[in-house]
This record gives sequence, C-alpha cells and structure tokens, in this order.
Amino acid sequence: MVPDKSDPPRELASEAWLRRILSAALLWFQRRRRQSFDRFLGEDAWIVAPHPDDEVLGCGGTILRKRRLGAEVRVVFLTDGEGSHPDALSAKELATRRRDEAIRACRALNVTTDRVFFLGLTDGALKDQIDACVTNLSDLFARHRAGQFFVPHRMEPPSDHKAAWCATTAALDRLQMQATVLEYSVWCWDRWPFVRLGPGGGVLRRVARRARDMFWAMSWLFGCRAWVDVSDVADAKNDALAKHVSQMHGLPEAPNAPTLRTLRNGDFIERLLGPYEIFDSVTVAASTNTNVRTDG
Repeated sequence: MVPDKSDPPRELASEAWLRRILSAALLWFQRRRRQSFDRFLGEDAWIVAPHPDDEVLGCGGTILRKRRLGAEVRVVFLTDGEGSHPDALSAKELATRRRDEAIRACRALNVTTDRVFFLGLTDGALKDQIDACVTNLSDLFARHRAGQFFVPHRMEPPSDHKAAWCATTAALDRLQMQATVLEYSVWCWDRWPFVRLGPGGGVLRRVARRARDMFWAMSWLFGCRAWVDVSDVADAKNDALAKHVSQMHGLPEAPNAPTLRTLRNGDFIERLLGPYEIFDSVTVAASTNTNVRTDG
C-alpha cells in the first residue's frame, strides 16, 4: 500500500548533502559486518506478504535467485491490498485487480500460480485478525514444509507488517518447527537519511526529527547482517514489480493518487531496487521453543 502523504518538492541543499553522507556511512559500516546468505539460497522457503507488492519489494531478487537454484518457493498474501485506493474502486473490485497483479508478479518471479496463496484478510486490520491469520498460516506451513520463512521485519512501521511478523512467528511456535526466519524490510527504508523528508518545521524540529530517525535507522540496520546480492537479477525484479500496476503507476480511476515511483521524489523506490536485499536472520529452535539471532 502506498501511503497517502504529500512529498515536499525539495530538500535544503545542506540537508541533502548531510543525508547522503550519513546514508553512505551507515551502509558502508553495515557492509563490513554483513554475512553472505548465498550458501542458503537453495533451501525451500515461504514468503509471507501482508499486501501484494511486498513480496517483490522486500525479497523479489532473493526469490529469483532461489528459483534459479531450484528451491521451492511459496508465497502467501495475507490481505488483497484492497485499502490502497479506497475512493477509486470498491474493495471487492480492487481486491480482484490486486490479486491478478500479484499472480502476474509471482509468475515473473518464477513462482507458479499453484504456489501462490491468498488468505483474504482485511487490509489495514490484520492486528485484529491475528488468531485467524495464525490458524491459516499454521495449516499452510504444516502442509508445505520449508526451512526458511521470509516475513516483514518486526520494526516495520505499518501495523499490517507488524501483525504479519507476529502471526508468522506464532504459527511456527504452534507447529514447533525449527526454521530460519528472515525479516525483510520495506517501509523501514522510509526514514531519513535513506530518503528525503524535506525542510518542514523549524530548525530545532528538523534536527530533532533527523536525530530520532538516525537512531531508529541504526537500531534497525544493525541486526540486518544477512545480505543477498541481487544485482544480476535487477532487471527481472523490476519487471516483476511493474506487474503491480496499481502501486507503481496508479489507477485510471485515481490519477492523482501517490505511487511507489513518486514517493519521496523517487528516493524510496531507488532504495528498494538497490543491488542488495538485506535481512535480519533469526533461527527458531523447535526443541527449546526459543529464537536465536544468527549471522546469516
């Protein structure tokens, strides 16, 4: 879902310079700590997506690389994303359209239709449907076993993304499965200094906002040590993302609605289409029923 917020037309030159320096420094530091995930790419996996497009944005390149190696990949969409354009189409019409986009995107990721599942829960209200989500995920995970589970990062801002993490980990707990949970990031990137936020407010307010975002970004990024180089599948990932027409290009019924391409003046999508996909890797141990952070 593309948030309905207006982007400022520009940022101050001094803020742009500082943002680029700090962003580059953060990523440089984390690259020195990264652990390659390549040796695990051949393992079967589930991709848990709160909305259609999260599967591509968060781990589309990783899916493509896994499929090249013959790994079984299944994708489950928790909602149909029917809340992205509430004033343009009815929820039913938009859900149908976005399901079709999701299937096309998965095909572009070399995931066949029989490995794509839709739970049809309510967009924007997953936190109120955790029990139903856990029950459905438990059933799917039990029928189609895998060793890896890709899920939104626990620090993702949208409530649906947080709920997806909670429901997935609860389902694995219920099944007492030993697995690796890889937390991918989408809206975690929508923070300064990774994207511009503009000059709104007074000087002290801008400084405080950026200091807060910087601390938050460091806290999130510090745990993301499993990195996958997706530069060789960048074109294919772009092609898959383009299948989500309503999110990338908008709807004819809502020509003025924001899109992923225009959000933050293009900074946001540029980050999501970079040469690496990064994950926080946690091992769920069935015998002890505990989570242990791993280094990829």
